[in-house]
Amino acid sequence: MSAAAMNANSELDYLKLFLTDKVLGNIVMECNSYATQVRGEALAEPIIREELMAYIGLTVYMSFTPTCAVPEYWSNDEVSLGFFYKSVMSRHRYQE
Repeated sequence: MSAAAMNANSELDYLKLFLTDKVLGNIVMECNSYATQVRGEALAEPIIREELMAYIGLTVYMSFTPTCAVPEYWSNDEVSLGFFYKSVMSRHRYQE
């Protein structure tokens, strides 16, 4: 067992055992490359690692609070947690 695995104390530590900097870098590179191929031009704001981690975090969090449709997570309804999702990433960027 690696030292990183033995020293993992939180869920994030365990996640980072699988989503290493190299893996995240490859995902970011391929996402930006794919977006360029599909759109015929590069994204105005290419994806970066921190944004990818925010996307993954929102997606995991959504699994604990299911709704009928993704846009509902950004609702202005008082009982929703839309303010939380909006503070992390815009709905447009999440779906882009």
